[in-house]
Amino acid sequence: MRTPTRRLTGRLLAALAAAAAVASTGLLVSPVAQAAQPGVINGTPNPPLAGMAVYYETADSSCTGSLLLPNLVVTAAHCLVDDDGNLVTQPSDLTFWAPGVNVAQNDPAAAKATSIIVNPGFHNRDNQTGIDVAFFVLDQPLGTPVITRVATQSEVVALLAAKAVLSQVGYGLTVPRADPNGIVSDIPIGMSASMDGDYAGGIGEVLMATNGVTGTCAGDSGSPWVYQGNGQVLLVSVLSSGDNPPCEPAGEDSGTHDYTAVVSGQGDLLAQAQQAAGQAPAKTQTTCLKAKGSKPTCAEGTTWTYDFCWDASRYRVEQQAGGSWKPIASGKAKKYAPCGKRTPYRIVTSGTATPGSSSFRLVIPRQPGIGRVTYDPFTVTSS
Repeated sequence: MRTPTRRLTGRLLAALAAAAAVASTGLLVSPVAQAAQPGVINGTPNPPLAGMAVYYETADSSCTGSLLLPNLVVTAAHCLVDDDGNLVTQPSDLTFWAPGVNVAQNDPAAAKATSIIVNPGFHNRDNQTGIDVAFFVLDQPLGTPVITRVATQSEVVALLAAKAVLSQVGYGLTVPRADPNGIVSDIPIGMSASMDGDYAGGIGEVLMATNGVTGTCAGDSGSPWVYQGNGQVLLVSVLSSGDNPPCEPAGEDSGTHDYTAVVSGQGDLLAQAQQAAGQAPAKTQTTCLKAKGSKPTCAEGTTWTYDFCWDASRYRVEQQAGGSWKPIASGKAKKYAPCGKRTPYRIVTSGTATPGSSSFRLVIPRQPGIGRVTYDPFTVTSS
């Protein structure tokens, strides 16, 4: 299969730097020009989650970060290193703005970076999306995080299987990269897209299926992709690169994607950054599902998954609440060869657990070949 050409999404601040980069590397980058009326390739200005995005500048470029702790920002490593992986940005080079602000109307924040933590194996060439993650530790709080926590590996797997819709916020070009006006946004701009399980490059990398009309561009690198559910905002990944419209012209590959680095895929780096920021990694919540006649299945995080082979395709899931059973999901399963001929349908359904124990049941209603209603009780315990 042909590998699509990817674009890096940082932006250079000066026109001379942009021209030099084009001449030396062939990569198109964009100079900064102020946007009279901000808008970014059909995104949403100042979305509800605007406060999770942090605009920052290096000595000659700018990217977007995510405020993970009051004094900890996560971003894309490619904003900070050269082709050989050498760190070309020092803590003293960095200037931060408070999360979610209009950078043209607000002065930079007082917070300064004390350290930069980057995967030592990352270099700014080839496609290393899975490890394109970096952290800034600050000397004082930059703001109050909107992000609740980082999604665990098991949660990312479950979200990917469900092709969940994630939200993104960034400060980037407001026009295609080739536009000579080079207009960028001074305010956070948001968009949403579904996770694309068919093109996932592994748990370290998740692709977002953009639509070719609304999309990220230069300057959005490092911006957060989050999942909202059960009262939490889970940081799934940070933006690394992308391909095709609206930022770039259409290529041979007809698809449009954003390539993002899963933050929990860099668990050791994350733990190091949390410790450097003065917070020990929190104890990971574990959720277990126990179905009748089967061993419990447990995973980190709050997501539970029911995954069994059945002889029927239609089903619904009910949860016991207030002394009665409440329907919470329904669906129609597809045949799955490994399930065999006797029980050919694989039923997979998932949910988000609350602390404690809850009772559920899978209900197989009457349908062709099934003469009576069948119940499969199971318990979800999360602690």
